[in-house]
Amino acid sequence: MKMKLTLLCLTAIIAAFTACKSSQSTTATTVTIDGEWRITEVNGKAIKQEPGENEAYISLDAKGKKMNGCAGCNRMFGGFEIDTAKKTIQFGNMGMTRMMCPDMTTEDLVVSTINDVTTYETAKDGTLTLKSADGKK
Repeated sequence: MKMKLTLLCLTAIIAAFTACKSSQSTTATTVTIDGEWRITEVNGKAIKQEPGENEAYISLDAKGKKMNGCAGCNRMFGGFEIDTAKKTIQFGNMGMTRMMCPDMTTEDLVVSTINDVTTYETAKDGTLTLKSADGKK
């Protein structure tokens, strides 16, 4: 099933993730976290692609427990643990490329929040929201 990008969140070397909003289109009535998600918001701050900046996104594979993506400048990759019954998710140690870009604002925001993510929510409209223990998105 081909998924269409619409909204997303994430990034880091051994970073911290508080939360994100994202979405994707699917033909199924239930939304899974599998697929590629464009990061649109982190901690209530809208994320937009600046000129010369890569699009911030994350790709999740629940079965393989692997993630990869881009934090706005650098590529990121790593693993995660998920409990679909409890809707919990925890990102493990992650690696990143180490390029310097003209504007690191999006990158810094994404990287500084990844390790804080503890739960996720999916909505019928295709939105994925990652949250920290204190409920921040």
